[in-house]
Amino acid sequence: MSGHSLVEILVSLLPVFVFLVALVFLDSYKLLPLRSILLSILIGALVAAVAYGVNHFLFQLNVISPRSFSLYVTPVVEELLKSIYLIYLIRRKRIGFMVDGAIHGFAIGAGFSLVENLYYLQTLASQNILLWIIRGFGTAIMHGGVTAIVGIATSEFSNRLDRFRYTAVAPGLFAAILIHALYNFFLLPPVVSTLILMIALPILIVFIFQRSEKTTRSWLGA
Repeated sequence: MSGHSLVEILVSLLPVFVFLVALVFLDSYKLLPLRSILLSILIGALVAAVAYGVNHFLFQLNVISPRSFSLYVTPVVEELLKSIYLIYLIRRKRIGFMVDGAIHGFAIGAGFSLVENLYYLQTLASQNILLWIIRGFGTAIMHGGVTAIVGIATSEFSNRLDRFRYTAVAPGLFAAILIHALYNFFLLPPVVSTLILMIALPILIVFIFQRSEKTTRSWLGA
C-alpha cells in the first residue's frame, strides 16, 4: 500500500475493530448474533463507497470551497448515509436496546472507516506514523462513535414513544453531524482531539451499557 510499513497499516486499521470487539464482550446478554454484526460492518464498507461517490459529485459542482465542503457537506452526507441501515434495523425491531444500537452503529462506522483508511493508505505516501495513529485512533473511532450515538439515541427515543417515528432519529443524527463537523474544524490539535476521543468515548459507552443492562434485566424479568 504505497510502500507503507506494516505498523502504519495496522495502526490505521485495527484500533476501531479492537474497540468493536470490546463492545461485544462488554454486552453481558449478547443478544446480537455475530452474523448481524458482520453484516453491519459490510454495510458500513458499502456506505463508504457510496459516500465517496456522492461527495465527489457534490464537490465537482464547485459551489463552496474545499474547506467549507469538509465542514458543512461531508459530515451531513456521511452521517445521513451511515444512519440509513440503523433506521431500517430499528423500524424492523432488530434493535431493541441501547446497547444493540451502540454495537450496530459502531460496526457500521468501523466498516466505513476501514474503506476510508484503505483509500488513504493507497493514495497518501506519508511515512509519518503520527498521521496513521490519528487516522486509526482518532478519525476511525470518531466514525464508529458518532454512528453508535445515532443507534443509541434513536433506539432509546423509539422505545419511549412505543413506536418508531422519524423524529426519534433527529437528536442522535444531529449530534453525530455536529461532532463530525467539530472534529473536521480542527479546533484542537489532532493529537489532542484523538486523546479526547479515546478517553470520552469509552466512558460514554460504559455508562450507556450499564443503563441498557438495567433495562434488559427488567425486560427479561417481565
